[in-house]
Amino acid sequence: MNTTQQEMIEIINQRPTNESLRLFSALGATQIVYGEGLVQFKVKGDKGVNKVVVKYTQADLFDVEFYNIRGMKVKLVDTIKGLYNDMVTMAIWKGVVLV
Repeated sequence: MNTTQQEMIEIINQRPTNESLRLFSALGATQIVYGEGLVQFKVKGDKGVNKVVVKYTQADLFDVEFYNIRGMKVKLVDTIKGLYNDMVTMAIWKGVVLV
């Protein structure tokens, strides 16, 4: 079951008002891309992470992947699987910023 872009936006909007906007602003998120069942964005982080991909799974959960991309080198730094929607924001904070 693939989720549509509209469904992803609705899921993000279920969170408290402006939470995702504050997260994107605080992390300096740019190049925000919505796709079939995923959202990815570029960040400025403390842990060598500069790309975050959030995937929506068939089990109604989220997987978050953290990447370090330099030129043609792509390194998967960390993956967190099986998150409920209320856990995604904190997982991104912990994956990108030294907490």
